[in-house]
Amino acid sequence: MQTKRKVIWLLLSIFCLSVSLPVFAADRTARLYDSLQPCTDDQTFAVVHVDLAGLDLDVLTVYAVNLVKKHAGADVAKRIEADLSEIRAAAGPRLEGLKKAGARDIFLVFSMYDFPYFFAAVPIPPSADPTGLHEYVEKLVEDFSPRHGETHVSGRLIMAGLKPTITRLKTISPAQSPTLKTALGVCADKTVKVVLFPGSDQCRILNEMIPTLVRQTPAAQPITIGRDLQWAALGINGPPSISLSLTIKSPSTESASRMLAVIKGLYAEVKQEPKARRLIPDLDRSLERLTPRQQSESLILQVDSAAADSLTEDAIAPALLRLDALATRMACATNMSGLGKALLIHCNDYNDELPPDLETLTRTAEVTTKSLICPATGLRESYIYRGADLTTSAIPMMITVYETAGNHGEDGRNVLFLDSHVEWVTEERFQELIRKDNEYRRKKGLRVLPAK
Repeated sequence: MQTKRKVIWLLLSIFCLSVSLPVFAADRTARLYDSLQPCTDDQTFAVVHVDLAGLDLDVLTVYAVNLVKKHAGADVAKRIEADLSEIRAAAGPRLEGLKKAGARDIFLVFSMYDFPYFFAAVPIPPSADPTGLHEYVEKLVEDFSPRHGETHVSGRLIMAGLKPTITRLKTISPAQSPTLKTALGVCADKTVKVVLFPGSDQCRILNEMIPTLVRQTPAAQPITIGRDLQWAALGINGPPSISLSLTIKSPSTESASRMLAVIKGLYAEVKQEPKARRLIPDLDRSLERLTPRQQSESLILQVDSAAADSLTEDAIAPALLRLDALATRMACATNMSGLGKALLIHCNDYNDELPPDLETLTRTAEVTTKSLICPATGLRESYIYRGADLTTSAIPMMITVYETAGNHGEDGRNVLFLDSHVEWVTEERFQELIRKDNEYRRKKGLRVLPAK
């Protein structure tokens, strides 16, 4: 009898929970929507919501570091781990301070009145001290934008943004948007929500722009976003259990079918791009997983934790690492371009003669020691200098600085020439440049310098 009673209580509890969860979610969505009312207007077209309770930077950092270690070499992993730790050290205390001050949610609000800029909105929960939370938000604004930022409190909502935006928000006429409320409810259980809900004005602009864009992609010719897209809601939960949901709402079944055809057409275009295939090794399977299914007037995509982990491992992590490598390579090129300009400045003051070494530029051209180091390695020996016996009268294609092999993998290296331009060259091309460089040196009686 006692066992039977326990089973009944268990079934009853499960039933109550299943009934109450949607009610709690609906109540939470209503409160979020109501809290945004003081700052939404007739030109608001997108909102990003972050649930601070579900955002754990420590877990996110550990997850990212472990992922990097699986896919990157030791040197790259070490550098990225240091970068992530630096971001965590800077953002973590501010985020925790915001939570301690009582904040539960942060909104980023996009309106055509402010575009391409946006503003942040922080609701004041009933349990929070309005003055204390406002003071903390003001402090954050002062840290990030001391001259151009400002805050304003309307009811129980703190708004922070550029001064012209805040001036506008002080006299705003709030607009009701049932679409926004519906879209927020679709991904109510997600930590991060991104909602796009273009109004009639934005749809008209899209209708005018899209035909020009789609002619470049024949597979996408049927699309008219202003007609076929009512709203879209993307929800994301972060690690340790990643999941994703996307809902795209159209006014009719036919519109939803056109939207799905466009997505598949765009994916087909992506598959034909060699750069995309290099960036994402398992591109076909990744795009298949990211293709939504049609359900009446809506397109729906659900990616559970298992599929999300697989996507992260197979596509997102490799792609981000390749993008990181490209960004580091470009940062190095910018660094070397600065050295090229500094070399010319030195020559102007020293009879057109290049300095005996790069360190001299720290005294003659206001170059920092950090500029003498490739950002990919952090080592002083990462740049090789070949300009010690050159003058500006030499041919422009003479090499003055190049990277040691392997700074950015095995694909190639950055090279700085006498005319101060930088090129990314393959290893084969680099050896050819060195050969021609040394031929010129022999003709002019200069030292022949082998490549390192």
